[in-house]
Amino acid sequence: AGDAAAGEKLFEQEHCNGCHGTKAKPPAKFPNLFKIKWNDQEYEEAFALIKKGKSPMPGYADKLNDKQIADIIAFVKKEK
Repeated sequence: AGDAAAGEKLFEQEHCNGCHGTKAKPPAKFPNLFKIKWNDQEYEEAFALIKKGKSPMPGYADKLNDKQIADIIAFVKKEK
């Protein structure tokens, strides 16, 4: 379980909102993370995707540790 408050800061700091938007302003082109029905499988897939990347999304393993990735996912889940 991550820290949603820390995740919110990281979501902005790492410019996730540039592609994925916000709850109030959904993205036009990329997946809307705020509409996902989060379950264990979705969580694991999101964690791996953030860490390793998958075109066109870059991986963040060199920028974020596992706790920070969990924090970002906790924020997105909370905002749903």
